[in-house]
Amino acid sequence: MPDSVAEQTIPNPDGDVRVFRVDFEEGERPEPRTRHCLSPLVLVDLKVPAQFPQRGVGALPLSEVRKTSVVVRAYRRGYKLFEAKPGGAAEPWRWEPAYRGEQEAVIEQLLGIPPEFAKYEWWETIARKPLAELAGSRPCPPFLGDSGLMPGSVSPVHRHVLLYAADEFTDLSRRTAWAEKERRGRLEKKAEQIRRWADE
Repeated sequence: MPDSVAEQTIPNPDGDVRVFRVDFEEGERPEPRTRHCLSPLVLVDLKVPAQFPQRGVGALPLSEVRKTSVVVRAYRRGYKLFEAKPGGAAEPWRWEPAYRGEQEAVIEQLLGIPPEFAKYEWWETIARKPLAELAGSRPCPPFLGDSGLMPGSVSPVHRHVLLYAADEFTDLSRRTAWAEKERRGRLEKKAEQIRRWADE
């Protein structure tokens, strides 16, 4: 089916690969119209079964959902993110190392935080709902909610994924040299904001 993600075979040589299903729901509401949430998938004999879009995953109220889609993302610490999109045949997976400076962006890619949010330093702003949904809002840098990433209140499994990502930011901070104080501080702030978002 063109809307489904084909069955994937994912190498897991060290047993540390984490695989996630990302559900997108689009509705008639303030920007961002498309919201998404994540849930873990289990590797069985290195395989993830085909994934189909579903309604009612919690990203939007069911009555507002106009379109749904799904992707599969695989995360391995120290490597680039792998994403399987709908409509394509399964392709061989090959893990590519992520250089030290790339590993921070890989965690953001897992969560679906757009690269352009970096210039607004999203980690410096308290994580909250999209700007368009706040009463009396005024022009300002986008909040984390403007990325389309839903808060942890959507579901326990989504909250668990957010906390996992926050822990990855923390681990990366601990593995960063003490001399790189600015980078360590940025990573710690990202972890803090994702944890805050998990409890929204």
